[in-house]
Amino acid sequence: MNKKIGRYSHLIKYIVIGIDLLTMLLFSTWILRLSITSYLSLWLVGSWFLIAFYNEFYKVYRFTSIVTIVQKFLKQLVIYFLCFFASLGFLEMHLNRWDIVSYFVMLSITLFGIKIFIFNILKQYRLSYGGNKRYVMVLGNSKTTQDLVNFFNFNPEYGYYLQEIIEPDPLTNRIDIEQVNNYIKHHGIDEIYCSLKSIDSDQVSTLFNLAKNNFKTIKFIPDNHELLMRKMELQYYGIHPLLMINQSPLGVFSNALVKRVFDLIFSILIIVFVLSWLVPIIGLCIRIDSKGPIFFRQKRNGLNYREFNCYKFRSLYMENTKEEYKPITKRDCRATAVGAFLRRTSLDELPQFFNVLTGDMSVVGPRPHPLVHNLEYTKSVDNFMMRHLIKPGITGMAQTHGYRGEVEHKRDIVNRVKYDIFYIENWSLLLDLKIVFITMWNAFSGDKKAY
Repeated sequence: MNKKIGRYSHLIKYIVIGIDLLTMLLFSTWILRLSITSYLSLWLVGSWFLIAFYNEFYKVYRFTSIVTIVQKFLKQLVIYFLCFFASLGFLEMHLNRWDIVSYFVMLSITLFGIKIFIFNILKQYRLSYGGNKRYVMVLGNSKTTQDLVNFFNFNPEYGYYLQEIIEPDPLTNRIDIEQVNNYIKHHGIDEIYCSLKSIDSDQVSTLFNLAKNNFKTIKFIPDNHELLMRKMELQYYGIHPLLMINQSPLGVFSNALVKRVFDLIFSILIIVFVLSWLVPIIGLCIRIDSKGPIFFRQKRNGLNYREFNCYKFRSLYMENTKEEYKPITKRDCRATAVGAFLRRTSLDELPQFFNVLTGDMSVVGPRPHPLVHNLEYTKSVDNFMMRHLIKPGITGMAQTHGYRGEVEHKRDIVNRVKYDIFYIENWSLLLDLKIVFITMWNAFSGDKKAY
């Protein structure tokens, strides 16, 4: 049996907790002018960590996204804010309102800054100095296994160092457990990643015990395509485990309401402050450049596959608009001079904010395809229909990850669907804001897929 290898990453959480504790005590005495031993001061600190425990506020890992960290922090802050004011009434404390505002502003900025600073400094430490490592080995040779290998190789800032890949026997298509055991005994491995496709049910138990007895972390890679595409939740009926497919967060009324309010506010702001003066300018340029209408209307499938009229600025010569189902290619001769500019800068999509206002579309969501393409992809691409569980968007997660515009290879539409489904399963308002920001950044900096 191997001895457990010493690692100090777990201490980082306690260091952060200690810093947060000192910060809260400092601000309660400095800004609120409370004694450290006062009931309110102790309650302020105690309630923060009690909420943090149930909110899993300090469960931040090297692979945790910034969006998740921000979500955790905002949730923590809102609940803490409510507890703070409830305690003022209960303890009959009277504090200066400006002191309270200063306390929350300073506390929020400082604690969030500390959390982001430590998270990023660790990434930089792993990237520049190779510290905070995790030595890993991968078992299997499936497509999902290779994707994970690529993740380890191309994301050094996460600190995963791939030491070994053990492929299954070509005859049995199963991993040799003894080979794994020998490698673990003679090499410093921290984590084992195993493809479930490369082991049978008996080997799962054997491999789990092998990892446990050698103090290794083991994680299994599901190769079932359907499972990978859905967010799963483990539930227990008594002692019987069951996997349940989670509904989209947008299936919850409060989340759907938040998204709709965001869509309304954002679209109204764009229409009033941007389109009110930009539409006449673009419209005049389109009419001077070529004959035909300013706007182009096309049927698209939206929520629950319902058809709606999707609006864009016309970017093709009038005689070519009938070829509405033929996708635009790079340097397409059908595009007008103004139309090419509009497409390159994504300005041709701006009229779709009227679609958002009327409820046919959302600011962020899966991009809608022409009807004939939708029909084609429904037959040829797995899980394509899942994109219609929510409203289509002016921009989307797939578009911000390079999968927009022309579908040159089947992998383009397959990966587009993967990102869209991930978005549906993991929606949050912060994720919407992030996608909007990246979209705006790409519009100004240029997107090679925009044509």
